[in-house]
Amino acid sequence: MTHIKRAREIHQITASVLYSLAQDEYKHRNPDEEISFENWLEESAKESPTFKYWLTILNLQILLLSFVRSVRLGNFIDFKESMKQMMPWFFLFDHQNYSRWLSVHILDLEQLETTAPEIHSKFLQGTVLYRYKRIILYLFTYLFDPFINNPGFFVVHKTANLFNGLGIDHAHEQNNAVVKGKGGAVGLTHDPSSLRRWTIGGPEVGRLLNEFDGCNDDEDDEFGYHHEQKESYQLRVLERSVALRDAFLEYDNPFSIEGSDLVALDTREAASEEGILCLQTAEEKGALMYNDFVEKRLLQKTKSIYDPIPKCQTKFFGNKKKSTKAQPIKALRSDLNLFSRSFIVSVSRNLDLDKFFAHENQPFPPSLSLNGEIRSGDKFELTLILEKLISGAEPGIVH
Repeated sequence: MTHIKRAREIHQITASVLYSLAQDEYKHRNPDEEISFENWLEESAKESPTFKYWLTILNLQILLLSFVRSVRLGNFIDFKESMKQMMPWFFLFDHQNYSRWLSVHILDLEQLETTAPEIHSKFLQGTVLYRYKRIILYLFTYLFDPFINNPGFFVVHKTANLFNGLGIDHAHEQNNAVVKGKGGAVGLTHDPSSLRRWTIGGPEVGRLLNEFDGCNDDEDDEFGYHHEQKESYQLRVLERSVALRDAFLEYDNPFSIEGSDLVALDTREAASEEGILCLQTAEEKGALMYNDFVEKRLLQKTKSIYDPIPKCQTKFFGNKKKSTKAQPIKALRSDLNLFSRSFIVSVSRNLDLDKFFAHENQPFPPSLSLNGEIRSGDKFELTLILEKLISGAEPGIVH
């Protein structure tokens, strides 16, 4: 499995586990189902910030999977809508490049019907065909095959199986990997003749390898099915889903935490009032920034698209930055209290202080960490220390 498949599988497992935990809490609170599940989610999110936090995570997971589904099915309408729903979160979490250029990309797609109607119709053709593909696939296999490989669709379909659409850039990367081979293109750019041979022969070698792989395909495989429908894959996903669910329940069901505080599930650390307010207004704030960017920079053009985008610095937990000046003083006071208590105990029990201080008296070495966090520094500080050592050394002596 590639890293892309692993990441998508993790999102899929997380979404399914969170949904099942929400269903469990819904059935526990509403055994008679007097209120619908959707209304219960909405009402509970208003009452508990922690509930809203985990519901937001679940909705974002589903949004990402909806985007993947739109690409895999070649559904152009869902592709545009899922990207538009992502945009407020890109602005909210200060993803500058995504915020800027995806806004341009979405506007181009929305204006495609006017600027390039033929291409727009081809994109929509893929949406309509794949909506009914499951029915048509087995009836008109050979008639339908030319439509599957139609280069006009906004995604690439390399096979006739279900759920197999790829983004054009993704398909290009796969073709490049085949052409490069195991050795890649390292060193070829230094030799013009080798680069010329590789440029001419690489695509042909890739074509022959694809034909060879096609000849070795198992003819008994069920045509039209996706590989994730196999029993082995389903069992693996189920096993990992159960493991993640058990990991959640070791702490608590995140949808069962009530109260007016936003609480971390593992540490039980409560967020500040600013963090709770940020969570409650997050999506509206991001949508406002996205609409303002499109209106002023792309439609009215009163501002340049290259002007800096204001940062939100969104943090639900730990909004206030801790003062770094007070940390060394706090550490010194802690060491002073420890040493004073150790001295009193050693005097009353006649202990050997040399043996006592021969062992670590803190869980983390003070030279490497500060209150459990690794110390950070700048390289120029080491330069100053080295300059002092060199200036104090005798000529010809290297330390």
